[in-house]
Amino acid sequence: MNGTQIFMAKPLVYTPRTRFTNGKPASGDKQLVIAISESNWIYVLDAKSGDVINSRQIRKPYQASDLPCADITPAIGVTGTPVIDPATDTIYAFAKGYSGNATGWMNAGYFVHALDILTLEERSGFPTTVGGPADNDPERYFNGGIHLQRPALKIVNGIVLGGFGGGCGEFNQTGWIAGVDTQTGTLKTLFVTESGPEAPAIGQGFYTGGGGGSVWQAGIGFPSDRKDRFFFVGGNGIAFNATMKPSAGNAPPSLLEGCVVNMKIDSSGKISPQDYFRPYNYPSYGSSSRDLGSGGLTILDPNYFSGKNVKRLAIAAGKNGFIYLVDLDNLGGYRQGVNGTDAVLQALAIPGISTKVLIYGSTASYPLEGGYIYLKPVGLRTVLAYKFGQKDGMPFFSLVAQTNESVPTNVGVGVPIITSYQGQPGTGIVWILDLILGLTAYKAVPENGNLVSISIPALAGRPKFQRPVFGDRRLYVATTDGQIICYGNSKDKLLQVQPIIGAYSHQGCFTESTPGGALSQKALSSDAMTVEVCEEACRDYIYFGVEYGRECYCGSSLAPNATLVDNPFCDVPCAGNSSERCGGRRHLNVYKK
Repeated sequence: MNGTQIFMAKPLVYTPRTRFTNGKPASGDKQLVIAISESNWIYVLDAKSGDVINSRQIRKPYQASDLPCADITPAIGVTGTPVIDPATDTIYAFAKGYSGNATGWMNAGYFVHALDILTLEERSGFPTTVGGPADNDPERYFNGGIHLQRPALKIVNGIVLGGFGGGCGEFNQTGWIAGVDTQTGTLKTLFVTESGPEAPAIGQGFYTGGGGGSVWQAGIGFPSDRKDRFFFVGGNGIAFNATMKPSAGNAPPSLLEGCVVNMKIDSSGKISPQDYFRPYNYPSYGSSSRDLGSGGLTILDPNYFSGKNVKRLAIAAGKNGFIYLVDLDNLGGYRQGVNGTDAVLQALAIPGISTKVLIYGSTASYPLEGGYIYLKPVGLRTVLAYKFGQKDGMPFFSLVAQTNESVPTNVGVGVPIITSYQGQPGTGIVWILDLILGLTAYKAVPENGNLVSISIPALAGRPKFQRPVFGDRRLYVATTDGQIICYGNSKDKLLQVQPIIGAYSHQGCFTESTPGGALSQKALSSDAMTVEVCEEACRDYIYFGVEYGRECYCGSSLAPNATLVDNPFCDVPCAGNSSERCGGRRHLNVYKK
C-alpha cells in the first residue's frame, strides 16, 4: 500500500476488557487509540507510547479516480467515524471498496465490518454488503458506488446505523440510512430520505437525479436519547417552491430535505420518521445550499437545560445563518408558527449574517456555571458563546462572548469539544480544531464578553472536520496528512505519533550507527525523494528510513547502536515534497512494518 494515510474518521480512545501483552491478548486495562484511514487500514496504538500494537487493511479501498471529483484522494475507504460496542470489544466500520477484482463505480459498494478490537479478526456474519431497495420506497435502490458514508456511526437498540449522501456532492445527493444487526450482520433497514411520487426519479449515476436530503452532517453522528429513537438532519434538495405544504411535526412528508427528523426504530430494527422540523423560509434558499444538513443535532443535558414545560432540548444549526432551539419531543413541523413561521422555541440569527455565515458539524454545550453553547461559523473570525436562561419558564440562549481570531474560519473546521476536571466549576475548556489555526483552546466561562485563549503548542498537521479526543490526561488528533498526534504532560513537550505510511508506522528519529549505518541492506538517493518513494523501494523489508532530504535506506533490522533522539534532528524537508520530513544529517526518520 503506497501513500501517506488520510484520516477523515475521528480516532477512538478505548480501554478494552482485555489487552495485549507480548503480542497476545491478556487481562488488563491498557488504553488504546484506534484509527481507520481512507485506505481502509485500521491501526491499534498504545495510547501512552504510540506503538502500533496491531494493524490490518480490511479491504481494498475505492479509487478516487472512479469519481468525477477530487475531494478525498487517492482513495476512499472509511470516512465516517467507527463505533465500538464495549460489551463485546467489537469495532464496527462502514468501508467503501469493490465487490471483486473489477474497479469502477458500478462495481463498488459499502461493506459493514465488525472486528475484534485486539486481534482485528472479523466477527461471524460480517462483512455485510449495504444494498437493495429502500424500505419506504421499493422503486429506489441503493448503489454504494455513487454515495459517501460521512456521519459517525451509532448503535441504537442493537442496530449499527450509518448515514449516506452524494459522492462528491454531485446532483444525486439522495440521503440514505442503513442499519445492520450488531450480532448477526443482517441488513435490517434501508431508508431513503426522498421517497414517493413527489420525489424526483432516481438513476444510477452521479448526475442522474434522485433528489436531495443528503445525510452527511459534516461527519457528526446521530444523537439518541432513548433506545427507540434517534435524530438526523437532511441536506438541501430541489423542492424550492411554494408547493411544499405546511404540516404538523407528527406528519412528516415524504421529502425530508432540509429537515431535522426524529426517527423511530422498532423492535425489528426498521426505521421510520415520526416527527420533523423544517425552517419556514426553506423554499427561498433556492440553489444556494443554505440548509441545515451541514450540521448535526446537539441534544442538551436535561438535568441542566430545560424549561417549565419543556424537558428535552436540542440545538440545530446549518448554513442558513440561524441557530434553532427545539423541543426534542415536539420538533415543530413546517410553518406551524404565527403567520406561517417556525414553531420552535427560539431562532437566533448568527451575527455577521451579511457575510456567508455557515455552520459545519454542530454546536457544543457546557452544562456547568449557568450553561453555555459554543460554535465557530465559517466566514467569521470568531468563536461564539451563548448563555442559557429562562423567561417565564421558557428556555432561551443569548450571545455573551466571542473571540477575535487572526483569520476567518474555513470549511473544514471541527466541532467544539468541552472538557472539565472531574466536573469542577472553573475548569471548563473549549477545544476547537481549525484548518488554519490548528488546535485552539479557551476558558469555557467568558470574561468581560471574551473567551479567554489558552496557550498550547502549535499543531503540526491538517485536521479537516476533526475534533480532539481524550484519554488518560492526553489529547489526540488525527489529520488528513497521515498523523495521529498526541498532546500530553511530558515535560511540557508535544508527543507525536508520526505519519503512518501504508503498512509502516513511524518509529522516531535515529542516529546513524558506526560502522555500516542504521539500515544497511539497500540504499538509494533521489532528487524526487519522499517518504512514499522510500516506502515503495523498501516494501520487501521490515524497516525503511529517509535521511538528509534525498537518501533512502532499507533493512530487516535496525542496527543495535542506532540511538533514538528528539525529532528536531530529523527536520530536513524531503527533496520531492517539502511538506514531508526526510531525516537530517546523519539522522534517519525510521519506519517499521
